[in-house]
Amino acid sequence: MLLATAAKLLVLAVSLGLDAFSVAVGIGIKGADARTRWKVGLSFGAFQVLMPALGLGIGRVLGARLGDAAAYLGFAALVVLGAYMAASPRREDAVGPDLTRGAGLLLASLSVSLDALAVGFTLGILGLPLALSLAVIGGTAFALTVLGLEFGRRLGTRVEQGAERWAGVVLALTGLFFLGQKLGWI
Repeated sequence: MLLATAAKLLVLAVSLGLDAFSVAVGIGIKGADARTRWKVGLSFGAFQVLMPALGLGIGRVLGARLGDAAAYLGFAALVVLGAYMAASPRREDAVGPDLTRGAGLLLASLSVSLDALAVGFTLGILGLPLALSLAVIGGTAFALTVLGLEFGRRLGTRVEQGAERWAGVVLALTGLFFLGQKLGWI
């Protein structure tokens, strides 16, 4: 049972963290010193903790009103979000705000954590311990963000698009896996 819980949590944390990683690679391409890596990592990690907690609260309200259908809606949200992330084209020529400070950092942190809101809907259904889940999700997001910033600095734009697509694929597969467990197929 402990191994199954750890596996669920690890898959979930990494699939969420890959989204932060992909955005961090894009930021890192422009260069990021140690202070910026810490600031962006902490911001992305904090949002990855806050959004599932918010999603869990919303999910509980919906669950009380929708019953068992809420579980299937949560799993469907993961699959749809993952498919969207995997299929979305990225604009390489887009110029936007500075994502390492101020409003740009806030928007980037929010954008990488929206999928975590959907994940929060399913946390109660999955039976994962909340405090541990949030700690692992936040820590993983921080680590993958810092890693992404450094990779971006070293590897260039090729990794950014691939990471975004893989994050979507993993998230969609995570939703299907959890659905299969709920239905007793796995």
